[in-house]
Order: sequence, then structure tokens, then C-alpha cells
Amino acid sequence: KGLTFRSLTADSAPSTGESVLLTSPVWEERSISAVHAGSSFDQRYVLVCGPGSWDLDGLSEAFPGCRSERLPFAEDEIPQSFTAAAARTFALVKEALSQPSSRRTLMQIVISPEGKGSLFRGLAGMLRTAHLESPSFMGQVIEIKSRTGNESLSRILAENATCSDPLIRYRKGIRYTQ
Repeated sequence: KGLTFRSLTADSAPSTGESVLLTSPVWEERSISAVHAGSSFDQRYVLVCGPGSWDLDGLSEAFPGCRSERLPFAEDEIPQSFTAAAARTFALVKEALSQPSSRRTLMQIVISPEGKGSLFRGLAGMLRTAHLESPSFMGQVIEIKSRTGNESLSRILAENATCSDPLIRYRKGIRYTQ
């Protein structure tokens, strides 16, 4: 009955010859042409997060019917910023999934690698889970430099809408996925 704890001593621990395995993410160069196309969506969200000064009105103009928002971000308050960004993203995912399942939805979150901005890659897990729950939902976290101009950002968002990679980064103009 119940749960008990006991400490293991060196002689009682199983000897399996196992050791600690440390891993790190592997980013592979992957062009858009190497992935399958299919960018017809009934609803689209573009969320930006980080020190970038991207113009949300410009994104709405580039993608008519797109809902664009800036997620909370404060370099000196990352835990609070991440919590607020995750809560807002969750609310938008929940809203998107409450629509009829026949509606195809794309949610793209743009983050910046500068400072601690890359920590917001963690939002990709929520988007992957939403896709598992509803295959008509597709989410992407796209990491680009904050000094990327609005025109380049719009082009990157449009290109990536044609693929299903959930985690994307750009370094020196080269596209990588994980």
C-alpha cells in the first residue's frame, strides 16, 4: 500500500555499464525545394517575439486575412516573458482548434536568436502537439535575425508556408531545420 522511497547504495545499484548521454540539437541545411508544397490555409497567424522591430501592419498587408500579433518579450524578464508568450500562444492555438476541423490553419512564430530569444524555440513543442491533435493545424517556429527587414521576413514566411517543418532557422541566408 502506498509509495515508499529508499536510497540506493553503490552495491545495490544495477551494474549495466550504462553512462550518461548528452545530446544537442542537429540542424540540417534544407532548402524549400527539398520539401513538399501545399500552402492553402483557411486561417493564418503570424506571431513575432523578440527584439525585432518587425512591422505587424506590413505583415497583415502581405498576407490578407492573416492575424498578426507581437508576443510579450523582455530580455531582462525571460521567465515571465516566456510564460506570457506561451499562455498567449496556447489561447490562440485553442481558438484555432475550436474551429471546424476542415479549416486548415497555419501558425508561424518568428523569434530572434539574439540574447535569450532562442529560448522561445520551446513554443514549437506546443505547436507540434496541436498538429498531433488536429492534422489540419500546422505550426512553425522560425528563427531569424532581428535586423531582417519586413520584405525579407514576408518572403521567408511565404516560402515556409509551403512546407511542414516545425522548427526552422536562418543563418547567413541559409535555411536549416531540426
